[in-house]
Amino acid sequence: VIPAAAAVLLSVLPGYRLTARLNVLAALLTFVTASSLFVVNPESGTYLLVDDLNKVFIVLTTFVGFTTSVFSASYIGHELEIGRLTPRFLRFYHAMYQVLMFAMNLALLSNNVGLMWVAVELATLTTVLMVGIYRTPAALEAAWKYFLLGSVGIALALFGTILVYLAARSVVGEGLDAMAWNV
Repeated sequence: VIPAAAAVLLSVLPGYRLTARLNVLAALLTFVTASSLFVVNPESGTYLLVDDLNKVFIVLTTFVGFTTSVFSASYIGHELEIGRLTPRFLRFYHAMYQVLMFAMNLALLSNNVGLMWVAVELATLTTVLMVGIYRTPAALEAAWKYFLLGSVGIALALFGTILVYLAARSVVGEGLDAMAWNV
């Protein structure tokens, strides 16, 4: 929830220094919250699952997200100073960074194959927007290529998921329970 709330807040705040600091703070809070999963064991539900394996992946992902946000704060600030980016694009970058963190965490926590697919697709689309942030012909071409390759991969993953479900339908049943891992 922290990255989603931070993304909304970052999309409306005007100053790039403030948004960079808030991006780092949101990533730090997300990392601290993820680390608390080793102490607190939340209940799993129909849509979200926290087990011992994905705790490690969530903490690792949020740690990498935090360290990257620290590095990118100074790097993106430098890009503004030399004129390659505008403050509007920086606000967009920080908001998309938090949407990406939200999507990656949601994909790791999802207890539903459909929800996991949506989270991975959201992460892919967010990354496409971040790749094309410079708005140069080369950046837009790279974003377009990434979009095509990523979308083809995600479409094949969805197709494979549907085929596995159809093959296992007689064993797992139908409906929402068939799409969730029962613990």
